Amino acid sequence: VGIDALAFSPSGTLAVGRENGAMELWDSKTWHLRCSSPGKNGRSVVSIIWVPGSDTTPERLLSAGLHREITEWDVQTMEPIETATSGGGAIWSLTMSRDNSSLFCACDDGSLRILSLEGGVGSLMY
Repeated sequence: VGIDALAFSPSGTLAVGRENGAMELWDSKTWHLRCSSPGKNGRSVVSIIWVPGSDTTPERLLSAGLHREITEWDVQTMEPIETATSGGGAIWSLTMSRDNSSLFCACDDGSLRILSLEGGVGSLMY
């Protein structure tokens, strides 16, 4: 299955998003697969972004795609923690604000959706 998105975490883990919606985390030191989540019919991953962690907060992994949702993943189990619908159709790209407090989503309807990440892990709010 084709790869549509890649992103390295600040700690060196490689996240891989596949065209069928599957997600994988690879250890960049050994190139062994750490964990994965199977794809689902009608889902895709076209953009992946890591939110850097700190001494008190873990790194966060977010993905989005043509299925119109942003998903936050548990980086230990690759289970979805939270999802949010874009409200603007398919999502083509994700990027972070400089202070990592907001997520910007480029949507198919030409809009830019902004989500707050200030609530911590599992919090995606418009």
